[in-house]
Amino acid sequence: MNIEVLPHKKIFVYDLEFIGDVNDILSCKIWDIAFLCVETGERISSIVEPDITMNHIPPPIVDGLFPLTREFLNEHCALPFYTVWNRILKWILNRSKNSNIIFVSHNNFSSDKLVFENHMKKYNCFIPHYIYFFDSLLFFRDNIKTHDYSLKGLVKLILNKDHTNAHRADIDTIRLYKCIKHINIPLKGYVFPLYSNSLRTIKGIGSSAENILIQHNIVSKEQLFENIYNMGYDILYTCFLNTNISVKNIEIIKHSIFNQIYGVKSIL
Repeated sequence: MNIEVLPHKKIFVYDLEFIGDVNDILSCKIWDIAFLCVETGERISSIVEPDITMNHIPPPIVDGLFPLTREFLNEHCALPFYTVWNRILKWILNRSKNSNIIFVSHNNFSSDKLVFENHMKKYNCFIPHYIYFFDSLLFFRDNIKTHDYSLKGLVKLILNKDHTNAHRADIDTIRLYKCIKHINIPLKGYVFPLYSNSLRTIKGIGSSAENILIQHNIVSKEQLFENIYNMGYDILYTCFLNTNISVKNIEIIKHSIFNQIYGVKSIL
């Protein structure tokens, strides 16, 4: 669904920090979470216990991430995820009565949303059906031109400052909110409910290919996969016939889909 036509919406910018490898969602464990209500500017955040059995926290797999330690978690009285989520959900619902709710984060569809979904299932947490997710990374790619669309790059470009103290949920949430507010462009793009994701998480599908597929009533990655299960990869050639999507690009899309379905490199 396009965010512009979603009625009665309340928007919350959020961020998750987690240990683990996002390419292996089951390995990801949230340790920091923050939400900001766009309408009021109010914020809520909490340190989360990622794994009570883990005395030694492995060092970050990416340079620049916060060096989480057991001492830090103990000092900040880290709480179980389900406890934190119940408190945050109550806070969100108190600020969004009778409204659709949109969670905005940077690289949401390829990172935070996936980790969030896994935690909902793992801890058997409740989440209302009227909560949707929006990816600010795609929004900025579609609306401004730059060479660096990371949050660090956007903070430098838009706010003209260094993104210091990065990779803490509260700080990242505030900076993303300020970037969105500063460019003064209404949010445009697609929102997705839990367990449904953007076509643009598939390599080779940008805004142009996404819009073409949506015209064929294929609006999510899951719908595209279902069509391929039923009709094979020919569905791609049918949808992209007489468009600006090249055969080479279609092959890239095919290989990406194969990799996502089977977890191996395609030899197609």
